[in-house]
Amino acid sequence: MLLDLLEYLFGGSKPKKINSANVRLTRYKIINLADYDRTASLDHFVVRDGDKTLLLAAPVQFIADLRMEGMARTESGVIGYDAATRGYTLYDPKKYPWGVGIGNRPLVPFKSCAVDPAVIPIGSRIFLSILQGVHLPDGTVHSGYIDAVDVGRAIRGYHIDLFSGGQQWYSQLDAILSKAGYADDTKLTLSAAWEAGAGHA
Repeated sequence: MLLDLLEYLFGGSKPKKINSANVRLTRYKIINLADYDRTASLDHFVVRDGDKTLLLAAPVQFIADLRMEGMARTESGVIGYDAATRGYTLYDPKKYPWGVGIGNRPLVPFKSCAVDPAVIPIGSRIFLSILQGVHLPDGTVHSGYIDAVDVGRAIRGYHIDLFSGGQQWYSQLDAILSKAGYADDTKLTLSAAWEAGAGHA
């Protein structure tokens, strides 16, 4: 396993320093406005769309979940929430169908993750053996490699938050990992290795 990692990261070039540690693994998803009750209590919020601003109405619970998850799909496009500025931004759904990470990096289900950049730099490629060979809900088999492209308010220290796409895939991934013996993501600690700046889009 380690030899495979070395070969992948270095590709025959002079070895660089590899960082490794035990990390906590959790999962997060992008929510969808279509999944919420439109007859529920509504609230309004302002969304930035380039040079324009839009006033949108949505269920109160949707807005609360958007602030927690950071990304949501709507009829208008993908909306991102920035906890630092408490602002909302509308993104092109064709360019960013699953949402946006740091530096406008597109989120990719099962291959993108949020990290604490003070511990794992943004742009790092991370190897998690727990994911290698896992048959994913989208029909692919996981290589074990994920890219650090996002951050989160609750992601601190040696904590990796794996992006799983929408609710259906989120639930299916839970079932897959549970079947493999990893039922409680809040207590899952495993070994990870990464190299800063080694990530690939």
